[in-house]
Amino acid sequence: MRLDTERIIEQNGEQLCPVCKHKYEWFFEFDLAHGTDAETTRDIMPTAVRDKPSKHISFITISEEKVQFLITCPRCKSIHQTEPMSMKNGN
Repeated sequence: MRLDTERIIEQNGEQLCPVCKHKYEWFFEFDLAHGTDAETTRDIMPTAVRDKPSKHISFITISEEKVQFLITCPRCKSIHQTEPMSMKNGN
C-alpha cells in the first residue's frame, strides 16, 4: 500500500490568553494521506496532526482558504479562538 501525503493546514503564532494573560507560542500541522488498500480496494485517508500545546488545539474550516483555531490555554484551561487566517503560513 502506497500513501501520498498532503499538508492541508500549517499555521503557528503567539497567543495571549485573555483570562490569565499567559503568553505562549503555538503551532498546528494537519496532514492528509491518500491511498487505497490493495486487499479490500477501499480508499483510506489517515490523518496526522502535530500541535503545540499538544492536544489543546482544534480547528474550524471557514472556507477552502480560511481556518480558525480554538486553543485551550495551557495554564488556566480557558478556550479562546483566533482570527480567521489562511490555511498555511505565508498564503
